[in-house]
Amino acid sequence: MVVGFLRRPSGRCPIEDFLDGLAPGDARKALWVFRLVERLDRVPASYLKKLKGTADLWEIRIQGSRQTYRVLAFPHAGTLWAMQGYSKKRWRSDGSQIARAEKMRRDFLARLGD
Repeated sequence: MVVGFLRRPSGRCPIEDFLDGLAPGDARKALWVFRLVERLDRVPASYLKKLKGTADLWEIRIQGSRQTYRVLAFPHAGTLWAMQGYSKKRWRSDGSQIARAEKMRRDFLARLGD
């Protein structure tokens, strides 16, 4: 499955902003994980996991040099659309991040007419 970076109607790309804010080594690791997700038929849950209790949100997991990062994404038409990334600071996923990602997903699908 291809990993695509979702752009907002304004043209802004939250994933590009997220990657630009990471240390160079962590950004390289994030891109490595994206390629892994694209190449493997069965991605280990340590890198990609469906979020329970959501419509169809997935979490791409990145272990940086000093921090853990999460990228929220959803599948559509053969592409896993990465929407936003954040630093994981708690054991559970952050509810406000999930709510924002669900809104981005709905807005994207509405623009497509799905």
